[in-house]
Amino acid sequence: MKNRVDIDQFRLAVLWQFGGYELNNAATSTYQLQIGGNINLAGGKLSLDAIGSYAQNAVAIGLAGNTLPAVLPQVLTATVSVNSAVMLVGKYTRGPWQLFGGYQFIR
Repeated sequence: MKNRVDIDQFRLAVLWQFGGYELNNAATSTYQLQIGGNINLAGGKLSLDAIGSYAQNAVAIGLAGNTLPAVLPQVLTATVSVNSAVMLVGKYTRGPWQLFGGYQFIR
C-alpha cells in the first residue's frame, strides 16, 4: 500500500507491505516513510526529502562460485537480515541546470 499527500509545497508518503513470505514477498514486513518539500531559492527550486525504511527478515538470494563455464559447480546462497535505512536526498533546479546529491545509511 502506498499513500502520498501533497500539501502546498510539502509532501508526505507512506509505504507498507502486506503479508510476508507466503505472498512471495522478500521480507516478512516492510515499512517506509518519506517527508519532503520544495523551496523557491535564488531563482530556482530546491527539493529536499528524508526517507526512512525498515524491512524485517529480508531475504536476498544469489549464486556464488564460478559462473563460467556453466559446467563448474555453483552455490546458491541466501542472506536473511533485518534492515533499517535512512536516506537524505536533494535536488536544485534552475532553468536547464540540475544539481543533485544524497546520503544513505543502511544498518
